[in-house]
Amino acid sequence: MQVAVHITFGLAGGNWPWLLSQPVLAAAVWAELRHQVEARLATGAAPDHDAAALYKALPRAKADSVLLCHRLHFDVEAAAELMGVEPPAVEAILRAAKRTPSPLAERKDS
Repeated sequence: MQVAVHITFGLAGGNWPWLLSQPVLAAAVWAELRHQVEARLATGAAPDHDAAALYKALPRAKADSVLLCHRLHFDVEAAAELMGVEPPAVEAILRAAKRTPSPLAERKDS
């Protein structure tokens, strides 16, 4: 996943004027990172098997919320800001994710 992060930061740096014109800069960068990660998952180049299984098992918004809050330990407000949504939306997604079996939905210790 480190490769995806490096590519995303490179693209962000090269498109800074466009990013600044976006309503939520962090959400635009997050969307690009998600795209880069999904591209690696599609080619089997992702060494993080839990994350790969998570994105295969859940819709994007659920997978993003679970990854940010449970795996990366973001609080709901920070995850919502990064995703470009309101905190109650992330809370609702996390509640729904708990009802969906997935590798990380219930794990908080990874």
